[in-house]
Amino acid sequence: LELPEAYPLITDGENLYAGSWGNGVYFSSDMWKSWTSRNIGLPKICPVMDLVTYNNRLFVCCHGIYYSDDSAKTWHNIT
Repeated sequence: LELPEAYPLITDGENLYAGSWGNGVYFSSDMWKSWTSRNIGLPKICPVMDLVTYNNRLFVCCHGIYYSDDSAKTWHNIT
């Protein structure tokens, strides 16, 4: 999967996460070589405004605030 224009870009120490404008969150476990979309639980159109890691959780802001505690495999709305 080719990564679309993305921002922000963060790491949890092992993996990379990229937010995209309208296409949600992308995940890489091989330091940029390949990317997968990780959007289960996010809105279909998800313009990512921010990505944050805190206490072993990943938070994303796009039409609300969502968190993931499984490396972005699934997202849960907290707003």
